[in-house]
Amino acid sequence: MKDRELPASSSTVINGFHTLPPLAPDVARLDAISAALVSAAMLSAWSESETDDALTNRLCIVYGDEQTASSALQAAYAHQYLERTAEGALLTPDGAAALELQLGARRVSGEAEALKALAGLTLGVKPTDRKKMAALSRSGAMESAAIAKLHGLGLGGTPSRSAVRFALAQRLLIGQFPDYASHIAKASARDARPNALITALIMGHIGGSHTSLMEAETHMLSNALGAKTRTKTELAAALIRAASAPQLRSQRESTRIPAKQTGVEDFANTVRRVAKAMETKPYAGRVAIAQVYDAGVAQGLAFGALDEFKKRVADACRAGHLDLERYDIAGPLDASLRERSRTPFGRDERHFIVNQWI
Repeated sequence: MKDRELPASSSTVINGFHTLPPLAPDVARLDAISAALVSAAMLSAWSESETDDALTNRLCIVYGDEQTASSALQAAYAHQYLERTAEGALLTPDGAAALELQLGARRVSGEAEALKALAGLTLGVKPTDRKKMAALSRSGAMESAAIAKLHGLGLGGTPSRSAVRFALAQRLLIGQFPDYASHIAKASARDARPNALITALIMGHIGGSHTSLMEAETHMLSNALGAKTRTKTELAAALIRAASAPQLRSQRESTRIPAKQTGVEDFANTVRRVAKAMETKPYAGRVAIAQVYDAGVAQGLAFGALDEFKKRVADACRAGHLDLERYDIAGPLDASLRERSRTPFGRDERHFIVNQWI
């Protein structure tokens, strides 16, 4: 094993050897994936079509909260991976093509397969590499790969558990005994066997009162990802969330409404801007109020709770800044979308924002 050479900015030179940086996890080391791809994959795993509410609830398995899940869904619409129909969200040809390119199939056979394939992408394992995906399916394999990736151990996509533990112990020893770094770095995992010293080093680094090394490693992953990782589903979801959610946060921050825009007219202008590019088929020139709310939340706009948003929409209509319409025109409207869009308006109610002339 050759001595490792790292840039001076990330290491210290001792006795001519570039020591490794402190052992610490970093989710930025995961390979980024798009939330749009996640939404498309999960829809394809469940059914031909889903209502937005049902799909958002299912995406909460990955994203943990409704707002982030809704943002992921809106990203899929924005990328045109999904389209809205009377039956609900449907996978588009572009969405199917993206799945085929990234996951090797235009549809994924079940939730577990979708999670495994997406998690594999975050770890640098292509779902089309059947050999590596089979290795990743083995007991403890995803945990080992995640620890190696998060800690930058440089062991490839599907390292063995013993190789990961050896690399962790090696890094810890170099950190504690930098004068011996060049000698420690020459040790090879091929020469190592599971032993009490490696276990003690890793357990000591992780801390706590764990009864086994596997339990301690689970704790290590949970801390690194900020989520539960006891099951394969929990770990896969945590990896996917960590690799895709930052893009959603960045998108929300870049489109956030300035604090000064709090008036009715400013609010109405923002709503009009969001609604302008939307349409609830088959209602030409109209978009359901709840869909405008969902799209705005996905962009990070300060719309608050849905009920608060609907009250402000009604106020903007009374002030003459928005044109609203009741659902009493011909055509089907999803019952859930209709109920979420129902906005009290005096003794009446409204369901659509008219964007035909915006």
